[in-house]
Amino acid sequence: MGPFHSLEILLFWIISGTLAEYHVTFYLSEEKDQLSLVGDVATSSLIANNLTTEEFASLKYSFLDQNDYQSLFTINSDNGKLYTSVVIDRETECRFQEQCSLQFEVAAHSSLGSRFIIISVEVIIQDLNDNVPTFQTSTINRQISEAAIIGSPILLNEATDFDSTLVNRILSYDMVATNAPFTFSATSKSEGGFDLKLILNKTLDRENVDSYNVYIVAKDGGAPQNTGTLTVNIEVTDFNDNAPAFIGDSYNASIPENAMVGYSITKVVATDKDIGENGKVSYKLNPRQTHLAKIQKLFAVSETSGKISVKGSLEYESGKLFQIGIEASDNGQQPRTGHTTVKVTVLDVVNNSPQVKVNFLLPHNSGEVNISEASKIGTVIAHVTAEDVDSGLNGEVSCSISRGVFSLQEVP
Repeated sequence: MGPFHSLEILLFWIISGTLAEYHVTFYLSEEKDQLSLVGDVATSSLIANNLTTEEFASLKYSFLDQNDYQSLFTINSDNGKLYTSVVIDRETECRFQEQCSLQFEVAAHSSLGSRFIIISVEVIIQDLNDNVPTFQTSTINRQISEAAIIGSPILLNEATDFDSTLVNRILSYDMVATNAPFTFSATSKSEGGFDLKLILNKTLDRENVDSYNVYIVAKDGGAPQNTGTLTVNIEVTDFNDNAPAFIGDSYNASIPENAMVGYSITKVVATDKDIGENGKVSYKLNPRQTHLAKIQKLFAVSETSGKISVKGSLEYESGKLFQIGIEASDNGQQPRTGHTTVKVTVLDVVNNSPQVKVNFLLPHNSGEVNISEASKIGTVIAHVTAEDVDSGLNGEVSCSISRGVFSLQEVP
């Protein structure tokens, strides 16, 4: 029975000594130096009002039990003064909480009069505006097509401010004045935070301006106010809105009739203001031109370089003018085209002999004809034609006869 009797006495001592609880609240700004005074637990709790001077002076102070915040504070066991053990960061202890209340209990005990007092301590950590609004990255890249319609949005991520009180959190966003064709929208969300977006307010033309820079500023409500800036680099992507354009509306060239296959006649050049595949130009014979079959037989165009060359024999084309239609197209998903004409003159450089044909009008045999000696003067014996495939002076033909009995008469 001895041990049980001792236990009963100990419990009675504790219970009888704990007749009242006291409460004290201290306010502490975050980021105070280590060993900064938080408050005087002994005097602020007013426990001296219920104690004799001797009892109050004999009290010893300690944390009642192990708690989550004991590492943040230390208490003077002789006088009950509470100090910080470390520099306290409110956002570490109470992130995104409007109020940061750290609660624990301190025991004041003395052997005089069997005093054992529990004091509830609440330390409210006050927020400093020690965090600036911060975007996930200070610079982001966005793209928008030059074909985008007015009102098209570019979505942005909002910034974060780790300060906990509303006044020190992000309250607003603004766009720095710029000539970029965008307006800025920051809409509050019911669950907190903002929806951020840039809104296109003018049509785009990548060929005139291919990029823009926009600056978004996040502002908190502290004093002094902290801000964070986001740089938005906007690339205007290409839309196939330009057709290939030839340097000249038409080209002129001359080639000899004896030019060999592969002979380079001239070169056409077309450019496209678009970029990438939309600006990649290729060439071909215009499929909608007249005399296409003839052109395809005699001439060719390089798909990549635009070089016009001889494809077939020009032996019988001297003196002729060929109008070769060339089409340039880009490589966009919906290709655009441009057109030009190459005028090629085939020059006569080889003097061919005239070709003479005789058609007898009287009965004849093997190229010989018999004529009666009684035939009258002026009797028509044969029809003679002479042709020359040459052009110019080389193609002009004159006819004569060597025997005086006969004469030639030009048929009108």
